[in-house]
Amino acid sequence: MGYRVGLDFGTSATKVVLCSDAASFDYAMETPSELQVEEEGRRQDHLWRTCVWFNDETQCFQLTPCASSRPVLGFKTGLIRGEGHRMLASGISHNVAAAAYLALLVAYIVGSDAERVERAGGVARPYSRFHIGVPVASLEEDPRVAGFHRVVQAAFILAPRAAALHLSDVREVMQREIGSTATEADTPYQLFEELAGVVAGYMMTPEKAGGPHIIVDVGAATLDVATFYIPDGDYALEVYESGVELLGAQSLQCALAASVPEATFRGACQAHTHGVLSKTFNTKNYSFLPGPNFPSKPMIYVGGGRMTALHRSTYDRYSKAYLAPMRSPGVGRWLERSLATDQERLLLAWGLAQDPGTGAIPRIRPPSQVIFEPPPERDWQRNYIDKSNC
Repeated sequence: MGYRVGLDFGTSATKVVLCSDAASFDYAMETPSELQVEEEGRRQDHLWRTCVWFNDETQCFQLTPCASSRPVLGFKTGLIRGEGHRMLASGISHNVAAAAYLALLVAYIVGSDAERVERAGGVARPYSRFHIGVPVASLEEDPRVAGFHRVVQAAFILAPRAAALHLSDVREVMQREIGSTATEADTPYQLFEELAGVVAGYMMTPEKAGGPHIIVDVGAATLDVATFYIPDGDYALEVYESGVELLGAQSLQCALAASVPEATFRGACQAHTHGVLSKTFNTKNYSFLPGPNFPSKPMIYVGGGRMTALHRSTYDRYSKAYLAPMRSPGVGRWLERSLATDQERLLLAWGLAQDPGTGAIPRIRPPSQVIFEPPPERDWQRNYIDKSNC
């Protein structure tokens, strides 16, 4: 009966929400000031920099900087691309950096919550499980999921060594074979599709709706687009199509710095989005065609990079073309958090922190298992006049 941790492991920012059956314990974990993401000249209280520090003198990883440490960044991108084995820095691969970061973060979360409860005069409580989002359409079908399991399993093995997390220890653990990935009673973590976490959060908001939807998640590095159907009752959420490309907010900044025309970058976003949408209406559900003859489809527009002028204007057009009202839902009022943080950025972590045993986090039916719904047959001859009646 411990608490659940919703962990939104982002490319540039990580968000953490803790929930339990007692609503008074639902809160977004505050980030120490030196670890907070700074955006638009202000610090975001609940956004952790996805960064681990490496001390060259001790050869140890740290969650906070010191005079002899250097930052290691960008390791989540390697996992997304399925290239976790590649070197990110001297002697440090994407996998190693990610495992070290998550190990230190897990240790901090557990210790911080224990101190919080103690200050309130309560009895220390255990965690039930960490729920971690993975940017894939299906856990069963994507080969990158094994890489995420390897990293997360290593993180929980290494977390007890967080006080002195040596590079050699992380390398040694990362070389072990992946054990069972099945979720048992004492399994410390569970992976979920990020889409399932976003929908879990969305379905607890007043803006929730069933039926066909489009999601556009503009992250720091990535642009994730998916089409799906939210059913009534206890049925799996059908994912029609999904795709992720390195076209997020920071990718835009890098492109512009390299003199890539803004129109070219916008065209890449449009091509990526059209690819997902066209596959949907050609192979899964014809009603996703744009136009007034087809039902509207709410567009869930989320992510830390969603407010760039280029992304916003691009998806405003899609929203109008698809009669899809754009929605950026935030978290519930009962979640304890600082209002200084962009509330919409906490939606995924909040959704992941829910109890899957109650059906709050939907099950996913991947694209390969979704049967094509062909358009109804039309009688083209009925509009013509029979010459025998003339």
